[in-house]
Amino acid sequence: MTESQEFLGLSPELEQLGVPQFGWFDGILEGRTQDSPTIRGIVAQINDLNLVKTDLEIQGSKFSLLMGSEHLSRMDKVVVRLEALLKLLQQLCDASGESCTIESTLRCVLIFDQSTLEVLMAPVNGTMKAIGRTRPVSEEDRARCAIQTPLKDSISRIGARRAIIIGVLFVVLFGIYALQGDYIDRLFHMSAESLIVETGEFNGLLVMEVDESSGFYIAKISRGDQFPTDPMSAQLLSETADTITEKMAVNLVVNGSKIYLQLLDEEGAIIAAEGVELRALVISEDAHVEAKIRARLRAHRLRLALDKN
Repeated sequence: MTESQEFLGLSPELEQLGVPQFGWFDGILEGRTQDSPTIRGIVAQINDLNLVKTDLEIQGSKFSLLMGSEHLSRMDKVVVRLEALLKLLQQLCDASGESCTIESTLRCVLIFDQSTLEVLMAPVNGTMKAIGRTRPVSEEDRARCAIQTPLKDSISRIGARRAIIIGVLFVVLFGIYALQGDYIDRLFHMSAESLIVETGEFNGLLVMEVDESSGFYIAKISRGDQFPTDPMSAQLLSETADTITEKMAVNLVVNGSKIYLQLLDEEGAIIAAEGVELRALVISEDAHVEAKIRARLRAHRLRLALDKN
């Protein structure tokens, strides 16, 4: 096999390398369509592959497909079935319109004896591609393996030499497609636990906790110790504010207005921003509001801000 060939076009060769010990999916695929019945039919075919359970949600012209995080139900001929899955994902892409509106963070993780293979399935210029990399088996991988049903002794396992061959192949593919879009950012993003979280001008007024799910950072925002609970306390905070921006922050909180969640890189440049309304916090002291923002490889800080920029 040559290094320039695509991963999922090499089913026979890769099957000779052995059967993975186990694997799983994560991530989400989103798009738009005017043909919901076609989307449902394609997803039904995906479920018929017996790879993983899916959860399809259609709201108006938007649809999202979430892959279950449980272990793959069958490991035999997994590469062949992944190839079939990629073709069905291409049909979803085609059904989303002339210019493919699909955005995807779908990832399949396969654990072999000496290495872990991660495969991201995402559109590149309207064509669904399988972008892969290999890495050493991590403790997290082993922990998931520990709760898996013990494998039969007859399962063949991949060796280190073959893992290196796969690694070389995917390094080449990784380089080819890394510059095509932000899909690599979404796959290898910084974890929520590693982000620097800042409330900025809202320090004391609001508190924020950050988690992540399906390729998004999820910010949960609630009242802080200095959140004004009556007109007098609101007026006092506004009058004693040291700067105009602090006074603006107080006014936004008091009025339950929109503020912004900003994602920044290590240099302080804004990568993305999403608005979030605070009205629920004004109504109830136990309430919280949530904002989600796509995870990125360059992500370094997540902060609350007065405006988008």
